[in-house]
Amino acid sequence: MIKNIARAITVVLLASAVPLLFTVTASSDGAPACYFAGTVKLDGADVADGTIITATIEGVEYTTATPTGYGTSTYAIAIQPEADTYYADGAAVYFKVNAYAADQTGIWQGGQNIRLDMTASTTASPASSTNIWLIVGLIVACVVEISVLAAVAYIVVRRWNR
Repeated sequence: MIKNIARAITVVLLASAVPLLFTVTASSDGAPACYFAGTVKLDGADVADGTIITATIEGVEYTTATPTGYGTSTYAIAIQPEADTYYADGAAVYFKVNAYAADQTGIWQGGQNIRLDMTASTTASPASSTNIWLIVGLIVACVVEISVLAAVAYIVVRRWNR
């Protein structure tokens, strides 16, 4: 009787650990874009037509340029996820004006038009496209997942051999 209970517990532990092996992000086929638009200032002054504006969300960059004919120093950018990408509402969107980090951060809201007036400074160091903390977080998550799987495997083997 106790052996059957131990085996049942082992099966439940193993079944609950299997999803950790196959974590998947939901597919977003046809996910709505999030649109940002507004004015742009660099060092307090209007920017020239053709100034590069970059939006980065979860490591993916989207780029546009300030247009000619839509007003002085304005931008508009659509962030449309690829078919296999999903951005949760509330995800941070980081902007650069040319290579300089904007002082403002956007918040992703699928299907929304968001006004975000941006300012940036050339005295600040250029923005890095690599976020070291994202890499550290991924490494920590992998180590934790491997540790959990090792613990489950140890419990399974130990209970199975009783």
